[in-house]
Amino acid sequence: MQIKKGYLIFLLLFMWLILTGCGSSSSDAQGTSSLPTNESKVTATQGVWGNVWFWTGNFMPSVAGTTNSSGNITPVVREIFVYKATTISDVMPYSLGEFYSYIPSELVAKTSSDETGFFQVTLSPGTYSIFVKEGSAFYANKFDGQGRVNPVEVVPGAVTKLQIDINYQATF
Repeated sequence: MQIKKGYLIFLLLFMWLILTGCGSSSSDAQGTSSLPTNESKVTATQGVWGNVWFWTGNFMPSVAGTTNSSGNITPVVREIFVYKATTISDVMPYSLGEFYSYIPSELVAKTSSDETGFFQVTLSPGTYSIFVKEGSAFYANKFDGQGRVNPVEVVPGAVTKLQIDINYQATF
C-alpha cells in the first residue's frame, strides 16, 4: 500500500505540473512591450525599415509564478549592411555560429540604426541579405528555406519591416 500511495502522490504532482504548464514571470514573456516600435519614424516609400535589438541573459521559460527570467532586450546602434541576396554557402564564417568574416555578394547599401534601434534604407525591388556589424565580424542569424542569409524582399512601392535580433548572448 505504501508504494501505491507514493505513486499516487507522484502522479498528482505530475498532473498538476502538466495542467499549470510553463509560464513566465510576467504577461510580456519576451520583455518587448517597453521597446520602441519606431513605426512613426519611417519616411522611406520603398525599401526596408526595422529595429535592432540586443538580447542578453536568460529567456528560458519558467514554471508559472516564479521569477527566474533575467533577460534584457536593449535597442542598439549598429552599422547595417545590405547585400544582394546571399546564401550560407557563399559567406565565409568568422567562427562558429552566426558570425561571418567575408560577404562576397555585391554591397548595395549601408546605414546605421539610431539610439532607439531604428533604421531604414531605400532600395530597389528585389531580394537582399541584411547583416549587422558586431565587432570586426558580420552578424546574421536567420535563414530561409533556400539557404539565403537574413533575407528580405522589397516589392515596388512598399517598405518592408525587418526586426534584427542580436541574440548570441541570450539563452532560450
